[in-house]
Amino acid sequence: VTAPVGIVVVRAGAGSGKTTVLTRRIAWRTLTGTADIEKTLAITFTRQAATEMRTRLARFELEGRPTIGTFHAIARRLMLQNLEDRNRRAPVIVNNRSSLMSSCMGDDAKHGGVMDMLSAIDWAHAHMIAPDAAASALASAGIKVPLPALRFTEVFKTYEQTKRKRGVIDLNDFMTSVVNEAAREPRFAESIRFQYRHVSVDEAQDMNPLQYALFEEIRGGRPDVFVVGDPLQAIYGWNGADRMLFDTLPDALGHTTVLSLPNNYRCPPHIVHAARHVALQTGEAFEIEAVR
Repeated sequence: VTAPVGIVVVRAGAGSGKTTVLTRRIAWRTLTGTADIEKTLAITFTRQAATEMRTRLARFELEGRPTIGTFHAIARRLMLQNLEDRNRRAPVIVNNRSSLMSSCMGDDAKHGGVMDMLSAIDWAHAHMIAPDAAASALASAGIKVPLPALRFTEVFKTYEQTKRKRGVIDLNDFMTSVVNEAAREPRFAESIRFQYRHVSVDEAQDMNPLQYALFEEIRGGRPDVFVVGDPLQAIYGWNGADRMLFDTLPDALGHTTVLSLPNNYRCPPHIVHAARHVALQTGEAFEIEAVR
């Protein structure tokens, strides 16, 4: 909680108090005057986690409120802000992706595979891979798609084109839009970094490359981040999450303070012992100890 201000990466075991540490870190920075709570951003992976963080922070009765939300919620907020600043109308979020994909697949949809196509496209977006390169990238990753490579590419392109024609977007487009626009427009990037000067990420082991790109656009190279995660609890691989991102964060961010929370306050010793046994069998070196 009281680690020096800068880039801090916390490797936190199961039941070690990740959310407690992150919320108290925000409160401590605010109360010591080392951070402006109104310019503090905490990114989570679920709305439930965001609500829990707000509830815990409310107990400190701080003057002001940080911005707390999921990657998608933060990206949506920034995208809409950018569109409003440019006097452009906000697109509509597609309400039935399956129906849209079925129309793009045509007769191929009769044989099924609609959801598999959407999952494959989501994976490509998460890895920031264009339609032309997606089929080979998916094959290299061992992910099967329900259509031959050329047909898959054609349907992928049709799906993206159809969204543009209808003036609709899906959840992937929130982050893609912000990342691309911030890279193109320095003023937009500056406005993001003015709003969010102190950035925290919870469950960072589940970041995918697109989410990491959004994180980096918000950070803007500044040494004021607090990242908490546990590579042994990575659960979003289906969504393109790459646990190696978390493992390499200290080197990628530079001049990083790396801390560990090895004590488990949630489970009895025999449960922790079993978990450690499984982890060691898979070659993981991260130690977790039980605290009665």
